[in-house]
Amino acid sequence: MEKPAINSLGHGYQLVNGQSKEQRTYHIECELGRGGFGITYLATSDEYVGNILQTTKYTIKEFCMSDVCMRQPDGSITVAERDEEEFQSCMGDFLHEAERLHKMSHEGIVPVKEVFEANGTAYYVMQFLGDQSLVKYVKENGGKLDEEEACRIASMVAKALDYLHQQTVTHLDVKPENIMMYQRRTGKPIPILIDFGLACHYKKKGGSTSKHSATGTTDGYSPLEQYAGINRFTPEADIYALGCTLYFMLTGKAPLIANDMSAQYLFKTLPDGLSDDTVETLRKSMEKMAERRTKTIADFLRNLPKFDDEPIVGGKKTVKRRNSSGGRGRTGGGDNKMKYALIGMGAVILILVLLLMIPSGNEKVSTNQEDIEQVDADSTVTTNNSSENTATGGGNTQQQENNNTQNSNSQNSNSQNSNSQNSNNSSSQPEKQEVKPEPNYLNLGYAEWRGPVKNGKPNGDGIMRFKSSHRIDSRDPGENYAEAGDYIDGTYSNGHLVDGTWHKAAGGSEYMMIGQ
Repeated sequence: MEKPAINSLGHGYQLVNGQSKEQRTYHIECELGRGGFGITYLATSDEYVGNILQTTKYTIKEFCMSDVCMRQPDGSITVAERDEEEFQSCMGDFLHEAERLHKMSHEGIVPVKEVFEANGTAYYVMQFLGDQSLVKYVKENGGKLDEEEACRIASMVAKALDYLHQQTVTHLDVKPENIMMYQRRTGKPIPILIDFGLACHYKKKGGSTSKHSATGTTDGYSPLEQYAGINRFTPEADIYALGCTLYFMLTGKAPLIANDMSAQYLFKTLPDGLSDDTVETLRKSMEKMAERRTKTIADFLRNLPKFDDEPIVGGKKTVKRRNSSGGRGRTGGGDNKMKYALIGMGAVILILVLLLMIPSGNEKVSTNQEDIEQVDADSTVTTNNSSENTATGGGNTQQQENNNTQNSNSQNSNSQNSNSQNSNNSSSQPEKQEVKPEPNYLNLGYAEWRGPVKNGKPNGDGIMRFKSSHRIDSRDPGENYAEAGDYIDGTYSNGHLVDGTWHKAAGGSEYMMIGQ
């Protein structure tokens, strides 16, 4: 007989962090979700910003093993004596990973405000990111995303995973449901990784610091090796899940379970018109066998097409596409290259022949219309009045127009100079123009603020650029100091930093979340 699900903390329950100096109280609003090791809640907390009381939303995760924990009427958690040792061991892992997450600072990873114990179990408090998961975002944008948008999101998630992997941490549960699309500032929303319930930290030699191996899986996103349990540092597992997430964005459908997934199925189900780079990125990251899969996030990022950096030709980005038959390979392939090469050679030969036919001196040149039509549309045969004749794209007409333009500009310039002199002679004193203060700007002495201003204080989204060493914010518990040249791209409220990215002149950046 299956054990009934444990009750969650009810609406209005007051969860108190008795370990903090402020004795902060969180009011439980509702349950957001649950898994085998925890329950996630939406909560609010009343906090002062200066002398103004404000209500802030948070996400709180409670450690709660669904198969051994029991909820008491007062909200506390108890376990049977036979399960006590396992419960304490797993809660130790939960606290250890929560503290590690608390120390992390990356804009693509959900920031943790605090970690504490209460009710016989453990909790950690995170920034509330709204309710728009990647699943919902894709659904609201036509059921699937275009290639550029999907690659943009995949690239940002990859950078967050790279940050984790540099600290020998694997997420092991990357999927669209665990990526929130957070509208932090104006512009497109950014993806943020959440739910680190399966995340594992590993020692330098590769062994896990947790006492249990990661055996939780999600069909369609977990690699084959995860079903047997992962107990060593394997970035390839997150890379597989990231490739599957990219596949979901492009198709609107989850991939097959890892054991049934194949390259043939991948090529058959991908939409036509994708670039070769995107297709190869998917193929390499979704290899069934880990030893054949993309090894590092750096390699994954190198494989992705670089839309933002591509040169633009004719108003369109030059991204190589797959052919419409669904198979791999660039459109046109080698046949098109040979065809264009032959056409180019023919055009060059024809131009040389025409040059040989051009007489010297100022004689006019007549050409056959049929010959001209065989030349590339962007090439024209021209003559100069000089003793040397050259083939250019403008002709005598263009040269004459340039001369006329120069003469006209020269006359206009003389006219302007004359007008300027007359103006100076007619007025001994130039008119004084009123200098108005630049909107959305504050000079704070130690820093310059560019962004919305309210009551003489930064209030909204903008950039704080420091001119000298100064504490970032008086409410910052870490008491961090910015140096001259540093800047913060973030959100301020009544002169205080709410959250943002601290870009350091010495190199590197750090995401900060102080809250309202």
